Amino acid sequence: MGAYKCFSSSAANTLLAYSNSLCTLTEVEATSAPGLPVRIRGDQFDFDVNREGTWQITVIAYTYVSGKEMGVAVDFLVKVLSPGISNWHSPKLAFPLGTTSTNNVQIQCGEDQWIFNGTTTSFRVYFQNEVNTKPAECIETAQKLRYIAPSTDLPKGVSYTQHVESNLNYIEVTWRPQCEDLSQVGLFQFCFEAEDTVDSTSAATFKALRSTPSCYFVYSRPPLPNPAPVFISPTKYYDCSEGCCECCGLETCTCLGSPCCNREFARAGSFYEFPVHAHDNYLPEVLQVNFDVPNLAPDAYPRDVYAPVQRTDKYSCGASSYDTCTSSYIVGSGRNDVLNVLKWDLTKMYPFKCANSSLQCSGPSDTTCPNAAPCIESSSTNFVGPLKICYQVQEQLRIGVDGALWLQTYGIPPNNNTCKVCFSLAIASSPFFLDSETAISGDQGVGTQPNGRIFTVFLGDTLNIQLLATINNAGQDVTIAMLADPGAPLGSFMTPQETVPRTSPYNNLAYRRYYNYTAQIGQEDTQISICFQAYAGNGMTSLPRCFYIQVYGPSISMSISNVCPPGSACPPISNFANVTIGCEYDLSISAVSPYFPLSIMEEEMPVCDECGASVLPCQAGSSDQCCGNGVCDGVESGSNCPSDCPADNVQFMQTAVGSAANSWKNEAGFAWMPSRGMEGRDILRCFLARPKISGFDPAKLGPNDPSIDLFSKKFCILYSVERCRYCVPQSSTLSTLVHSPSSPPRSPPSHRCRRLFWTGD
Repeated sequence: MGAYKCFSSSAANTLLAYSNSLCTLTEVEATSAPGLPVRIRGDQFDFDVNREGTWQITVIAYTYVSGKEMGVAVDFLVKVLSPGISNWHSPKLAFPLGTTSTNNVQIQCGEDQWIFNGTTTSFRVYFQNEVNTKPAECIETAQKLRYIAPSTDLPKGVSYTQHVESNLNYIEVTWRPQCEDLSQVGLFQFCFEAEDTVDSTSAATFKALRSTPSCYFVYSRPPLPNPAPVFISPTKYYDCSEGCCECCGLETCTCLGSPCCNREFARAGSFYEFPVHAHDNYLPEVLQVNFDVPNLAPDAYPRDVYAPVQRTDKYSCGASSYDTCTSSYIVGSGRNDVLNVLKWDLTKMYPFKCANSSLQCSGPSDTTCPNAAPCIESSSTNFVGPLKICYQVQEQLRIGVDGALWLQTYGIPPNNNTCKVCFSLAIASSPFFLDSETAISGDQGVGTQPNGRIFTVFLGDTLNIQLLATINNAGQDVTIAMLADPGAPLGSFMTPQETVPRTSPYNNLAYRRYYNYTAQIGQEDTQISICFQAYAGNGMTSLPRCFYIQVYGPSISMSISNVCPPGSACPPISNFANVTIGCEYDLSISAVSPYFPLSIMEEEMPVCDECGASVLPCQAGSSDQCCGNGVCDGVESGSNCPSDCPADNVQFMQTAVGSAANSWKNEAGFAWMPSRGMEGRDILRCFLARPKISGFDPAKLGPNDPSIDLFSKKFCILYSVERCRYCVPQSSTLSTLVHSPSSPPRSPPSHRCRRLFWTGD
């Protein structure tokens, strides 16, 4: 080999002839001169390892056969490195992931989270130098990685940081792909390489080695859908209403046909606050609340009142109120839950003042005003507005996002907001009752009766009182209610509330209810107090409107007299009278009760305290002289105890019923002829004047119900029927008497006796 590579063929048989045109090597004889890097000692070659270089050694072995010289050549290539600077291996990837185009490292555009076997904000690529795999007889100098770097161009926005430590090092890659830049969305290949080195004192003679590129597939995801934030409690209104009308109900309103805004009313003398709370499920989102308040001139507001203002956004408040919340978030997250309030300071606006002065008072019940002046609503509350307030929760444009490019790329903005929600805001005024003199839709006399009026009602009659109230705020609802003190008497009820058209520059509605009361038995001769009040939002109330109801029961005057033939003297009426069988006894009964018609009748089961007599029903275990024992005994008759006694020869008729037309006069006539069989008995008859009270039927009253006879008048007569006397009517004969149906039955001859009385002239 050497003869053809480094030495000329013309060389002498005993000396190698070196050709500079073939090799840049030094020719060495068997006996080397001092200073050469190679010495021949017998069959051994010694190299000076302190001299760096590459040497070719050609060894020729000679022999003589039959006097002829013959030889064979062997070449050696020897590379001598400087002492301790040997580099046996190049760096290599330490923890390969083995990604493919379908099984790749992923990252969501717009975010910095790498996704591969978990989620992390950084992507690390490790390289190492295998210094422990050198030949055992060699000494290798300690090495480290000089750099790890991309071996190809990386997408826009990728940044990396090298971390070089000993022989296991990594490069940390961070990236937030811009969704709006399509060159940063899709599948990419990230390739990296590393190179080793030694310390600076040996670097000049060190042959560095570079790794082969190691690549990963990286997929940058396209943008995700971005739902708008959502309103949560305590936000009051959620529905989109930017186009609503804030002046509904006002005479001058020009937005007819539009839906009415939700209505809010602030109370003079206090702070008004309207909270808005919203949440976005995307944690990195930054939300902000914006209130739109009309830009009115300062003089459009009452004195010392300025426009409502919104406060500073607070974050991560949870269920806490605005004042108790301590805003909590870290940069980059935690601002996806926002709370804010609109605040209106009305503390210097006093809702009430003393009439005819500027002194302030606390309300209608305040009696501290000079000269007992009433505490009335201040005219400063006549600012009715209303203000149209709108609020919206917006997503702030995230840092690094090119909004214009996003809109150009996708046709929609990168941030999403809630719709606008609007409401009308006015200063609440106090409701008030409309007096009956106020005209409503052209009708006169419709309204509420004056405070303190006394109403008169009779038992059974129904009183109907109209209650009409309103307020000088369009859309501020009014509720009319009865005050619990003094309350409502038995027999009361109120109709459901209704609205009534009203002509007013402030509010075109009034509110009406009716109070109905039917006087009950037991409430007679009393005066009942009732009070009502109108309520509006925010605790505003009207002055109480109170009335008195005077309840009257029946007051009956009753007279009764005997009726006698013309020209004959009539005995005065008395509770006791003697009567004879066959004679007719007539009575005239008259009773008067203003406002109550009466029923005049004969009482069943009569009781006469003046007479000391009564007809009582039989009780268990008792059958002596009582109604119900089947025997006509005691003072009972067919009229007051028909179950025991035969029918009486009685005629009773009410001839007049009381009314306003006859001055409430009631009249009746009674005629009675005692019949045979009553001789020697006492008969009790009581005549009753009972009032007719609407809604009360004595037949339907229960045992515990009050009796209508509490108001009845009665007159009783205890009749004593004479024995063995008979009254002969005019024109009667003995024959007619014997055969008369009213004649007594014939007695045995030994008992027949008859005493006759002439009743005629």
